[in-house]
Amino acid sequence: MSGEDVKKTPRAELMALEEVKDALEQAEAQLVAYRDVLARRQGGVLKLRAYAVVALGFERLVVRPLA
Repeated sequence: MSGEDVKKTPRAELMALEEVKDALEQAEAQLVAYRDVLARRQGGVLKLRAYAVVALGFERLVVRPLA
């Protein structure tokens, strides 16, 4: 997919791409690990919001909040 295609493609279609799904899953797995470490270090006091972010070149970011 070219940079122009990425710019023009709706977010929902980008999120449906297998490569993007895989990258978001990997990002979420990292976030869960980081969140667990922070919670242990801080005693669960932190109230952080976490987001998985995948860059599609320099043209676009796909972002999904971690539940």
